[in-house]
Amino acid sequence: MRHVRSLHLTAPCLALAALVYAPAAAVTRPSALPSPEVLAALAVLGVVCTALAFVAFLELIKEAGPTRATVFTYVNPAVAVAAGALFLDEPLTAGTLAAFALILAGSVLATAPATATGPRGGGRPVAWSTRQTSRADGRVDSPSGALPEERPGSTGQGDG
Repeated sequence: MRHVRSLHLTAPCLALAALVYAPAAAVTRPSALPSPEVLAALAVLGVVCTALAFVAFLELIKEAGPTRATVFTYVNPAVAVAAGALFLDEPLTAGTLAAFALILAGSVLATAPATATGPRGGGRPVAWSTRQTSRADGRVDSPSGALPEERPGSTGQGDG
């Protein structure tokens, strides 16, 4: 999937989702057509906040990797609260600010580079391979300094 363009991956997924939702939308459709402002807001939500957001997120996954990219979803509620306070005059309480600080601290800790003296000791990062599945923490211990030789079963294939 690494070489598939994000738009080529997102478009069929969103088309399939629209097809799945179509029967429910047809059954629950409103009796009158919504105003042009409502239709424009729905179009912006569908194109910008869904389609472009998926493409951007897939590009982020390609660039930063899946583990680091998902940290973005932790920060999203904090951004929503800040936007609500800024644009909608929603109250910003001490509890909300404390939660915001915890979210940011957790995101920093989640993206911090692993240390060589971490809980499992030394080890080397595992190089990415199209045949390789993820390992426990992305590290292997290799006394020779080289990556271990792949064998049947090590990548989810064979009898291993």
